[in-house]
Amino acid sequence: PNLDHLAETGGGNELAMDFPVSRLGPESLDFSFSGLKTSLLYAVRGQPLKGGGFERGHESLTDSRRADLAASFQRAACRAVVLKLERALSRGGGPSHGPDPRSLLVGGGVSANSRLRRELRTLADRHGLQLHLPCMPFCVDNAAMIAGLGSVLLAAGHRSDLTLSAVPTTSC
Repeated sequence: PNLDHLAETGGGNELAMDFPVSRLGPESLDFSFSGLKTSLLYAVRGQPLKGGGFERGHESLTDSRRADLAASFQRAACRAVVLKLERALSRGGGPSHGPDPRSLLVGGGVSANSRLRRELRTLADRHGLQLHLPCMPFCVDNAAMIAGLGSVLLAAGHRSDLTLSAVPTTSC
């Protein structure tokens, strides 16, 4: 929410920096924002120094520059998400990919981002998809997504006791 608000206020010049949009290969649907985050770090703090630290501190940023960097960062992050969705949609249906999608369901905290919501509406309209975005009060964490996955796993007969370890990925 802070990044979104900052990007929408002040200068908000999304072209202040042309941050990288991760692609991870021509067919990849995976995400990595490490290069984007590093680019932002260097834009804010300058290059790393040999003895440790950076050329400058974040305190040197003006409010306008902070807003411009936030808008540029948000633009690149949203472009990466939309790029991966475009790739997934271009694969279409068929025997190996299932039926053609008719809707796009978005969840998690990132679904509160106003720019991402606008770009997803545009994407859905362009592809004739019904877009399902949660109301803003439901965009604060991933609890609904975790519960949804839990429901699917439970229905498939997967159960675990309290000795289950936390694993950030699943093979479902």
